[in-house]
Amino acid sequence: PNQLPHYDGTLSQQVSQFEKDIIQQTIEESGSQAEAAKILGVHQSTLSRKL
Repeated sequence: PNQLPHYDGTLSQQVSQFEKDIIQQTIEESGSQAEAAKILGVHQSTLSRKL
């Protein structure tokens, strides 16, 4: 079975950290915030705010 990463804090804090991890990974894989935003289906300003 897949192991989930361990995050400390409240559920809200854990979800925020998980989102940051996904966003950062997508930016690395796609090469830009603009492309990552397209892939993730969010506006680029939303992506920047979540970082």
